[in-house]
Amino acid sequence: MDHKPLITYAGDVQVFESVFPSLQKGIGGEAVEWKRAYGRTTKQVHLHPLFLPFEYDISSTPRALPLPVDDGPITTTSTFPTTLLDQPMLHTFWTDCSDVELYRTTTKDNIQVWLNQVKASEVRDWLIVVVETPENKKTKQLLPRTSVLDKIKNDFAQKQIERCIALSDPTKLDSKSAESLHAMLHRLRQLLLASYSKVLTKFEDNMRAQREKRNEPGWNFCHYFLLQEELAFVLEMLEVYDESLVQYDELDALFTQFVLNSHLTDTPQWLLSFQRSGDQWPALNLSPGAAGTLLQIREKIRTSTVSLVSFRNYLFARQAALLIKRNRVNELAQRSLGFLHNSINELCILDVTFTEEGSTSAWVFVSCLEILGTVCGHSQGPPLNPVTNGNGPNDHSAMTASDFSVHTASLWDYAREKLYELGKLCDLLPQSQPKSDHLHKLISLSAGLGSFEEEPKHHKTSNNVNSPNKSPLNFIGNSYSETKFGEPTSMQILVTPIEKLKNALSSKAQFETHYLELCELAMGTYKHIGRIRSARRVGLSLASYYMDAGMNQKAIGFLTDALKTFRDDKWNLLVVEVLLKLAHCYKTTHDRERYLKTSAQLACSNQLNNMERLQHFQEFFNTLEILGSPKNPDDIILSSTEYTFNVKSVNIETLGKIDVDACSVTVQLNIESYFPQPLFCSFVEMAILPSDPHPLPHNNVPPGKVTRRLSGDQNLKSSDGGRNRERKESLNLPSTCEDEDLLYTQQTEIQNSHLRLELGQTFETKQDKSIQGGKITCHNSHLALRRKDSQTKSETQLVKTDFTISAKSSNISLNPGLNYLTLNAKVSTAGFFRLGQVSIGLKAIEYVSPRLGCRYTFSVERVQGSLSLGNGNLNLIAGIEQFVTLQIQTGSNKIVHGTALNIRSSVGLQLKLYENSPLCSEVSLPLPLTNSFSKSEVRVKVKAELGPQKDNSIIEHKLMVKCPWSSEEMKLSLAFVPPFMSSFKVHTTGGCRKFVQVLLHGLSDSIFKISNHLLVVQGIQAKDIPLVPLNPRSQELSIKSGQMASYMFEIGVKDLDDETATRLEFSSTFSPMSKSVPPELYKYYFCLQQFKTQYEIKYRVEPHKGVEFCRVGAMCSMVIEILKIEATLPENSLMYEVRADQHMWAICGRSSGVVSMEGLSIQSVTLDVMPMSPGFLPLPTVYLSKYIPADQKASNSSVPKLDPFHSGQVFNSCKGTQIHVLPPSQSTSGSTNSGTLSGATSLLVTNDSH
Repeated sequence: MDHKPLITYAGDVQVFESVFPSLQKGIGGEAVEWKRAYGRTTKQVHLHPLFLPFEYDISSTPRALPLPVDDGPITTTSTFPTTLLDQPMLHTFWTDCSDVELYRTTTKDNIQVWLNQVKASEVRDWLIVVVETPENKKTKQLLPRTSVLDKIKNDFAQKQIERCIALSDPTKLDSKSAESLHAMLHRLRQLLLASYSKVLTKFEDNMRAQREKRNEPGWNFCHYFLLQEELAFVLEMLEVYDESLVQYDELDALFTQFVLNSHLTDTPQWLLSFQRSGDQWPALNLSPGAAGTLLQIREKIRTSTVSLVSFRNYLFARQAALLIKRNRVNELAQRSLGFLHNSINELCILDVTFTEEGSTSAWVFVSCLEILGTVCGHSQGPPLNPVTNGNGPNDHSAMTASDFSVHTASLWDYAREKLYELGKLCDLLPQSQPKSDHLHKLISLSAGLGSFEEEPKHHKTSNNVNSPNKSPLNFIGNSYSETKFGEPTSMQILVTPIEKLKNALSSKAQFETHYLELCELAMGTYKHIGRIRSARRVGLSLASYYMDAGMNQKAIGFLTDALKTFRDDKWNLLVVEVLLKLAHCYKTTHDRERYLKTSAQLACSNQLNNMERLQHFQEFFNTLEILGSPKNPDDIILSSTEYTFNVKSVNIETLGKIDVDACSVTVQLNIESYFPQPLFCSFVEMAILPSDPHPLPHNNVPPGKVTRRLSGDQNLKSSDGGRNRERKESLNLPSTCEDEDLLYTQQTEIQNSHLRLELGQTFETKQDKSIQGGKITCHNSHLALRRKDSQTKSETQLVKTDFTISAKSSNISLNPGLNYLTLNAKVSTAGFFRLGQVSIGLKAIEYVSPRLGCRYTFSVERVQGSLSLGNGNLNLIAGIEQFVTLQIQTGSNKIVHGTALNIRSSVGLQLKLYENSPLCSEVSLPLPLTNSFSKSEVRVKVKAELGPQKDNSIIEHKLMVKCPWSSEEMKLSLAFVPPFMSSFKVHTTGGCRKFVQVLLHGLSDSIFKISNHLLVVQGIQAKDIPLVPLNPRSQELSIKSGQMASYMFEIGVKDLDDETATRLEFSSTFSPMSKSVPPELYKYYFCLQQFKTQYEIKYRVEPHKGVEFCRVGAMCSMVIEILKIEATLPENSLMYEVRADQHMWAICGRSSGVVSMEGLSIQSVTLDVMPMSPGFLPLPTVYLSKYIPADQKASNSSVPKLDPFHSGQVFNSCKGTQIHVLPPSQSTSGSTNSGTLSGATSLLVTNDSH
């Protein structure tokens, strides 16, 4: 059905023949835009028309004769029927006339006759081409007034000037000729498409009118089918394959609707022809060589004698051909299953029957193989007829067979089902024997399918049908296949699907081979696309086949896989059905271990009635008796408690402390038994495993760790879906529950790493560009919302954990339902622990529960003995003996007779145990008999040395104690408060007399008695320096915190050389008044140096002359006198400085200065000061310093310096003197009267030295 657009030519044939090669070569080389009516999508179309000579028959419509496509001679043939495909869509007239006179006499009349004939035809679009040849240019006038083209436009195309065009000599290769040819080809394409648009618009209007009459009597779908198919042919001819496919889809939907409505309304007369029964059910043929078959079916459609199967074959074949041309083979595979199901459904609705039973199954089987062969054949090589005109998506051209698996999987499965039905019909199943009419049925089924009409092909086949390197192409006959190692074998004639059916039904062996291969292809394809449930369904069918054949060992694998899937999906009824089949297989294969487990699961299943459960329980018990109790622990059968027992709750009771040897742990276990009868268990134990108190973060997984975490459901169900495999050897698995948690997290992240949502946002705006709304779109929702059954889980092995430490109870009877058990354990090591697994022993089988993770944890600690100070040891006083209480907590240890504490003290701290024992730095303290977790106290007497205490700092000491339960020494800190601290002061009176004052400041809350005070001078000058105490020697003073004791001594300085330090020792005895203890001696040492008086300062403030009193705001004079006590002093220059409170005095002028005492014993200085406030004001204070002038010769003393005097070297005789300052005077009389009352000066004399 290969058609091309038709264009006629008339006029000068020789001119057309000269242009034809360039015309044929260039017209299809460029796409042209085809603008459709009714707002349809614009298409880019490549045109490859056929040029035919124009003929006009007066008795009929214009006819066109075919012209070969190649460059051969142009010939004409006999007339043929005129249809939409056979109708020329454009008429052309060719001339090379260049002489206007010749045009007027001859050419014009020829064009007029031709146009009249064109206008009388159905298609009236035309084009006149004037070709400029080299001969015409030689005879052309130099300056013509008008050209032939202008004449033609003026005579025939005044309103359609685009229908006349000039073509330069196409044989030349210059740019002008190429441009002219390109313009002519573009004009030709546009006019041809415009003509098609007009014709198709009228045709579609007529077609729609015919479709609207479909409910009228006499309307025939077959005639309408041919009408709309004519439109599909035209669109296919123009390479608009997608729209051509739409026409067939509309016809398919219309016919289906008629069939469905036939149940509700009266059946149309034309539909009765499709209900005829017959002995033919022709096979679907999609090969390119089946054009003859399709023409025969189309002729039957024209005569309304086509059968339903033939019509459906024809319609799907046309759709498949268009899909293949668009390289949309994937869509072809997608449509195929719906086509088959719809056809079978229509056969049932129309009650179409065939003479041979199984004909429908045979037709479906052959059709599946034909479709699979077409799909897989086009996926192996380059795409056929690639579409490059931009009329639609073409993204399937590079797809392989695996890309179509999502659609071909169901076809493989459907073919498998139909082959099984045919095998059952022909008695080819394992439990059947072929009968005598077997071959007769095979011949009848094959004859009804007909034969494939196509060219003979060859293909490569594998020498071994059961080669392990199977692929879909090994099974499909009309495709190519390879051997296991990819090397070609002998060439054979093409095996069609009908021959494949004949071969499969020829014998039981061939049937088994083909059926098993189809099952394998269906399961493999389902698994490849992730449809595990469908693969398991095929596996169940294959398992049933093996069981019927007595090959139960092969059926076990498929049944086990199905069991895993059904358990994951919680399909309990299907689980029981599979378990029953597995139990039968295990029993026949004498696999007692698995039969024992399967019988237990069936006995515990609530999907069976009570009688069935008891029966399987008896089987379980009998098998258990046969196996007996194994002597080797490695021979014990391990099984999961997932389907037999359920741990409901766990409660841990423990003190968490080791008592001497071990810690008692009690586990309250609430376990539910699913068995219908009581079970006597030899033991029930629960593993106790070490646990990590500080779990690792999930993003820091140590390398090499393989861990797993169980589900957090309240009932401890296994997270592996019951797919635990038994394993008897021990494995080195991580013992921490954090590792199990990490494995679960890792597996979850791996499974969900590709399910991250890819979101995009879109905003909808109004006409004013303001946002009207927004939406979020998920671009990978097909992945995020896919079914869970498409994701397989990794298998895990059932491993028994370490039961070295366990809570156990022996000889227990477990009744159906809840059982409350008490398990006891002894833990002798300290640490963090968790409950690992529950183990239930039943002779030869041991049920092990899933790991509990970190759900149930507890800690056991070995409490070490502790040593601490009692609360009464907080107020220790230095210098006196006191008791220190040591408190002992034994913890997990027990103190026996003969145990002692070895105590050492730091330097300055002495110890003793008894009153009469001497003080020492190390003692051994015996301990009394004490039980574990008990408390005892012991005492030891301590004394901290008290030295000269000059501040109130705490005296710290350490006790180093060696305890019997520890190898390391324990340090205890003791803080001693000094009872008092001491200080001294030097006072001066009369300028030269010196007094020493010793002060004792109390620091303790306890009251101490001070007595026997004494101050002596140490050294060789002790006899030359007199010390006169002012306090009686027998005087006793008491002090405490906040109180002070003062002792005054006068020291003679006449013969004292104060340039040398004089060391003095003050001593006294002290004792607490609250205790009757011997007094302790306290000594305090200090030194005196450079404290003799060298200068004396005197100063006074008096009003200026003429003013009688000092008033606020009045200037006064301050007279400063400096007296030298000793004439031999080396200092000659002194600096004075006057300091005063600025709120009381304002010093006018300089407040400091330098005076020279060279050769003088007294120096006087006068300053101006002003009192700032009235009342008794203290005089400004004068300070003296040694002034060292700069030495210009020495580089290191180029700046003058000040050197302060030591305490006692300057005597300020006016320190503390006050003067009475009057307020400012208001009037002269007022000031006179007030002056009489307040002109006195108050002088206070102090003994403090400067």
